[in-house]
Amino acid sequence: MSAVDTADIASAARTRKRYAPGLVLSAAVLVLILTAAIAPGLFTRQDPLAADPIHRLEPPSRAHLFGTDELGRDLYCRVLHGAALSLSTAGIALAIGLLCGTLLGLIAGTARGRVDDLLMRATDVLLAIPSLLVSLAVVTALGFGATKTAVAVGVTGIASFARITRAEVLRVSVAPYVEAAHVVGVRRPTVLMRHVLPNAWAPVLGFAAVSFGASLLAVSTLGFLGYGTPPPTPEWGSLVASGRSYFAEAWWLSTLPGLTIVATVLAANRIARALHGEDGRLPR
Repeated sequence: MSAVDTADIASAARTRKRYAPGLVLSAAVLVLILTAAIAPGLFTRQDPLAADPIHRLEPPSRAHLFGTDELGRDLYCRVLHGAALSLSTAGIALAIGLLCGTLLGLIAGTARGRVDDLLMRATDVLLAIPSLLVSLAVVTALGFGATKTAVAVGVTGIASFARITRAEVLRVSVAPYVEAAHVVGVRRPTVLMRHVLPNAWAPVLGFAAVSFGASLLAVSTLGFLGYGTPPPTPEWGSLVASGRSYFAEAWWLSTLPGLTIVATVLAANRIARALHGEDGRLPR
């Protein structure tokens, strides 16, 4: 077999892997969830806050795909309208961790010396504490609500992004083209913004894509514990929590919102790995 044939076979295998049924299904799930978050009216015309005690705790049916809750509200409608709040909160949390962590990692990687040591020891302390405890401490200090939850979850991601950014900045800083820029007299801030940061950015973005699922789980966990948006506003974590008292007689109240969270996280992780884990280099 010639080298050309071998290359063609390898290319075909990569193509089949890239467009595997699991990846297509994940993309479809994520597109549906994002569409529901942006325009829930495309999937249902019901009011997520409208109660109907006559039809309370009805199981899933054609009239109510996810059944109804203890007040007779349509659970399918509430899950769809809760997508916007849950996904946006997770996105804000991820953005906070990404921006703050990247800034700290950039400072540590370029300043070196005592500044680097101080920032890295601070990140070590933050990484040593379980992320849920850090989130609970922050949200307790700030108060309840979607914004406070996003900040609390975002703080837990700063240390990881700072570590990854610092490692990439140190790696790129010794590249020949960066050293050549310093030799010809290019100013340090210009070298940093034009050469170092753009070439250190890809692995950080790859880690951010993979971290979205973890952010969504953390946001849902805080909502489940009662630290998110107060009822009756629908939010995925609070929907799971509200069905606990009725689980014996209405299993769908907690199960179906929980499966929605699981499906979204798995789909996001699968797509993130396909985009960055197979063709790119992700930090471990």
